[in-house]
Amino acid sequence: MKDVTLLYVIKDGRILLIKSKRGISEGKWNGPGGHIEKGESPADAAIRETIEETGVTPLGIKHVGRNEFYIGGECAMEAHIFVANDFSGTPTETDEGVPEWFPLDGIPLDAMWPDDEIWIPVMLEGKSFQGKFYYDDGYKNMLGYEIEEIKRKEAAGWK
Repeated sequence: MKDVTLLYVIKDGRILLIKSKRGISEGKWNGPGGHIEKGESPADAAIRETIEETGVTPLGIKHVGRNEFYIGGECAMEAHIFVANDFSGTPTETDEGVPEWFPLDGIPLDAMWPDDEIWIPVMLEGKSFQGKFYYDDGYKNMLGYEIEEIKRKEAAGWK
């Protein structure tokens, strides 16, 4: 199983997404993120990946969720989900993707992973959550999911 991060900068009624240029998310809109390097905390990885992929430094980050992704019955990935309420810098296209701001009521869910439609609204409500999302062997079709809200007290140790 691979530990990864996703970080969503949300400010002034907008969310920063990137259109991925490569990898498993190529052509899809997603939050910046990626792998956690050895000795790196999930929060540090989320910040590093956001800077690398967008040119933006996220500020005021908070760990809000954890999603497990099962492919063909095996847990392939655990994603630590973060939000930031501020940032510095200017979104800039990188080798990883093209960043763009979207209004919160105009998130392009039809051009994102199917699971995003389930948990992003929970995140936008300010709730902490954990989810399990089940995909077929080709990681093309979502077969099912489980999601639950986590009380803040329990979520505090996630950093």
